Amino acid sequence: MAVPGKTDGLPWVVETAFGWTPDLTSRRFIAGANWTVGLGNPFRSLGAHGEGLESVLADQRANSNRPIIYLVHLVHPRLQYTDRGKSAISLPGDS
Repeated sequence: MAVPGKTDGLPWVVETAFGWTPDLTSRRFIAGANWTVGLGNPFRSLGAHGEGLESVLADQRANSNRPIIYLVHLVHPRLQYTDRGKSAISLPGDS
């Protein structure tokens, strides 16, 4: 599924995929931005509340002990990172 949007005049797209994989013993989480796979989860803080994507997935019963695979990819022409190592993303429109 792809969800497009626009913030501050700049377009963005979030792409996601989800699958049940009975051969896995735990969740497999793959995240990336601008066609680059993240070494970790760059979506550790979402919005003003600071809850990360891992927490959102756990709230939906897609926690780490479930045999699922979840992929998320953000495309944005001007991504802002919260650190010099580019390990966490400040999402468009976050304050």
